[in-house]
Amino acid sequence: MKLGEIINGYEIVTEPQGGAQGQWAIGVKFGVPYFLKMFLQPKFPREGGPGSPDVVERKRKECTAFEQRNLKLNDAIERRQDGGGNLVVTKEIFRSGSTYYKVTKLVVPSPVVRLIDLHPHQALTVLRTVALSIRVLHRSGFIHGDLKAENVVIQESKPGIYVGKLIDFDDGYPSGNPPTPESVVGDQRFYSPELLSYIKGRNGVEASDITTAGDIFAVGILFHVLLLGEFPTFDRSDYRVVCEAVLSGVPVTTPRLTGKLRELVESCLKADPNVRPSIDSVIEHLAGFSGDTISNGIIGSRPPNSPHSSSLNPTSPSSAAAVPPRGGPGLKSTMHTKP
Repeated sequence: MKLGEIINGYEIVTEPQGGAQGQWAIGVKFGVPYFLKMFLQPKFPREGGPGSPDVVERKRKECTAFEQRNLKLNDAIERRQDGGGNLVVTKEIFRSGSTYYKVTKLVVPSPVVRLIDLHPHQALTVLRTVALSIRVLHRSGFIHGDLKAENVVIQESKPGIYVGKLIDFDDGYPSGNPPTPESVVGDQRFYSPELLSYIKGRNGVEASDITTAGDIFAVGILFHVLLLGEFPTFDRSDYRVVCEAVLSGVPVTTPRLTGKLRELVESCLKADPNVRPSIDSVIEHLAGFSGDTISNGIIGSRPPNSPHSSSLNPTSPSSAAAVPPRGGPGLKSTMHTKP
């Protein structure tokens, strides 16, 4: 993509940004701005292009699988979107030449970075809307696959009402049917223990073991990061990410949380996926929370009427279907580990 380029009727009006997985920019069509994402992979093989017949056929199959997965996911979401409403769904996916593009509605984020900087009732609404969007995916039989703070856009939908818009589920896949280990992407900081084992070929974890419970593990980390702007506590001298520590039996704690809030987050971080709550159970817990549950559940929280923090940090939306922050990080902050 280039500034000023017109792709399928979309004029690129911002300097494209991106990383190893793709590029993104704002495109305008019929006077309406949209978020436009260009995928670097897969590439549809051109007629007469390089490669043996076997390579060309393999690439065609990869593209067919990519198209079918996205069409199936979009169709499933459209049938269940009334249960969430805050998934930033795909407007269209198209191919121009050998390259695939995705178009979504443009979402304008608020300057809020940490939910601790909101009134407790506002923070609770953000958590609930995020959970409801995840439920749409899970009830559709899909795993988000890349739940992280950068993929939640906090938006002031009405004056004083904040919601969490869930974006960038291009890496989603059916529960129990993930990509091959070498094809899994995402952000390792939010991987579940079983997903890391699957990628590394350890502990007898098979594809069928990669279920929506992996998203729940990510939810535990995600809620902690959204609330406090930091990850749960573990021994960082020997481990880089939460899932590595959990796999090794090293304690992962949430010292700044207490009460029901701590119980919910830590229940999501269980090593055994079978004992983690479902997304329905997470929503049930949140429905029973009040503003006091949030304010009393965070040690060292700000007073309810504190001004919002406007400073950006690594958890602010960057790979979002949102107005791109100038000079921000790339489309993905992937830390993929091969077996």
